[in-house]
Parts: sequence; C-alpha cells; structure tokens
Amino acid sequence: MSTFKTHCPVVKRTTETFTEFVTVGGERRRMTFEKDIVWIQESETKRLFRHGGEVLKEGSTTTDYYGYLTSFRDENESSERSMQFYGITPESSLELVLMTTIRLSPATETAETLEHNRKKLPDYKAQYADVPNDWRQEVVADGETLWPYLQPIKLAQEVVWSSKNTPEQNEALEQEFTRKWQVSPEARETASA
Repeated sequence: MSTFKTHCPVVKRTTETFTEFVTVGGERRRMTFEKDIVWIQESETKRLFRHGGEVLKEGSTTTDYYGYLTSFRDENESSERSMQFYGITPESSLELVLMTTIRLSPATETAETLEHNRKKLPDYKAQYADVPNDWRQEVVADGETLWPYLQPIKLAQEVVWSSKNTPEQNEALEQEFTRKWQVSPEARETASA
C-alpha cells in the first residue's frame, strides 16, 4: 500500500464496505470486507485561459503541498506575469482565472501511518495510505452491477482570481473563499478522534 504525507485536515471518518476479487485454488472469488476510511479535505487550483466563458487552454495546476488552502495563495504574481506574457488586460476578451476545487479524498491508515502520526511533531505532515484500486464497492445503477473504486468527492469549484478584477476584488474573492472553506480546529480534532 503506497503512503503519502499531507498538512490537509481529516474532516470525517467512515466505515466502508469493499469487495475484492481474489484467486483461490485457481478460481476467482469475491471477498467482502469493511475498512475505516479517513476523508481529507484539500484544494487544487488550475490556471485557465477562457474566452467568452469557455476554456481555451489549461495552464499549471497547484496543490496544497504547503498546507490546506495554499493551492491558490501566492499565485497572483505568477498570474500577473502570465497576463503580461499573453497581453491580457482587464478589458481583454481573453481572461485568465484561477479555478479552485475543494474535495474530500479518501485514505486509510496502517500500523506504519498511525505510528508516524503518533510520533510526528505538531507542524509536520501527517501520513496516510492510498485506498488500493482493487478495493471496489458494489453499486447497482440502472439494473447493472458496477464495481467502482472509492472516488474523491468534489465539494466546490470556484474562481478565486480573475484578470478582469482589480487587485482589491481578487483579494476579497480569496478571503471569502478561504473563510467559506476553512476547517475549524474543533472539526479537525473531532475527525482525528
């Protein structure tokens, strides 16, 4: 099982039922089991070039590598350089935006990750394990049984910066988005318990 580290908060815990298909004695068998899942709230920001509201080109993507909701912070300077490079002004029909997605990503804990998290210093990243793709969930859709793997859940997708806005408008957008999606320390403690 591969592991990863993150500063992003765990906001809920669930117990999920999975199915794994295993080969026993040359025969493929279905095995059902339950596992505890942690849901990590994180953001990802894409730089988009739009014309008339339609995306013409996707630019770079940033993540919460430095902590929750850092995917769009400090992108203003880089966005302004892109505006200069492409000749974009607030009056241009071409618009550069930063589009941020908030999602809950599933993960699991192992003896190794629990030990890491128990010993780590408070400001260090927590460690979790990816949910293996061969852990499938049984879903019946339109009378057909499907076996998808556990997917992240998209909570929101919003523009947090636009070349059409003034610096003050962009600052207000960023502050409002941060206020709306900030995770309280109490929510983090409850989910960690």
